[in-house]
Amino acid sequence: MKVADYVEGAMINKESRKVFRLTMRYFKLIVKHTRYFQKASCLVYVCLLLVVPFHVSAADNKIDPSNPTQLNTSFNPGFDYRKVGDATVKSLIAEAQVAGPGFLLLAELGYGENSKTGKSDWRDTRVRFFHLPYENDSSDALVNAFGWSVDVFVPMSEYKNGVSGGYRIISPGIITAHNLSWGSLYPNLIYNFSEAIDDDLKNQLNNQGESTDNESVRLDFNISPKLPDPWYLMIVPAYTWGVRDASDSAYLRLFGGRFMTEKGAINLETQYNLEKRDGSLKSVDQGEKYYVRLSWYQYF
Repeated sequence: MKVADYVEGAMINKESRKVFRLTMRYFKLIVKHTRYFQKASCLVYVCLLLVVPFHVSAADNKIDPSNPTQLNTSFNPGFDYRKVGDATVKSLIAEAQVAGPGFLLLAELGYGENSKTGKSDWRDTRVRFFHLPYENDSSDALVNAFGWSVDVFVPMSEYKNGVSGGYRIISPGIITAHNLSWGSLYPNLIYNFSEAIDDDLKNQLNNQGESTDNESVRLDFNISPKLPDPWYLMIVPAYTWGVRDASDSAYLRLFGGRFMTEKGAINLETQYNLEKRDGSLKSVDQGEKYYVRLSWYQYF
């Protein structure tokens, strides 16, 4: 690649400059009024600096947020509401993803407040690497895409504050894409390695006679029906099988939204969690019952 070509590809176009200025103006107003939003605005600023220069999407096709195998560069700020036990956790989230030839890098940071403890702190950080070695757009292909990924979750604050989950999680997975006349299917098989690394969480688990680390296998069955533009939707029933010191669980996630501009969409995501108790799936008792996240997806 020529140096001139690289410089041209990394320059911020007029659209990216406009989005950057409007976003920074919005968060500067927030910073003037609350200390809570001040820290969140810092991570928004960092993510913008990382993402905006890569204003060209890796995919030349129509942008489809409901396709988890599509490689796009975007910045996705949002607000997150979670019900955890008898408390609620409200957070500002900054998510950024950068696409390259055949791969995707994603990072997510958040800052939230627990209603029960009254504490504000950093959420667990998520980092993801996704590689897509195979694509086939043919209508008669049995598999239209194949990829593998590794997700890593790392606690950024103390468990006792009620914002962090307290676990370090490493989750390798594989996914395939199958295009049908009415939509697409994206089965995703994931292996989870979880380890409690917070001392307070370890003590709590030991007192309850539970293991501080466990392993499980999860199947996310992503279903994306075809909707008229500019709408999109993905329905995700999922089930987790405990492999070592973990119980079975399940969840149902809905992910959908509407494009408001050519490369900007408002997105709503919600998930309801279940756990296996007394031989059947029931609403989660002590952990996270559900979450709702409202985001803006800005593609470049």
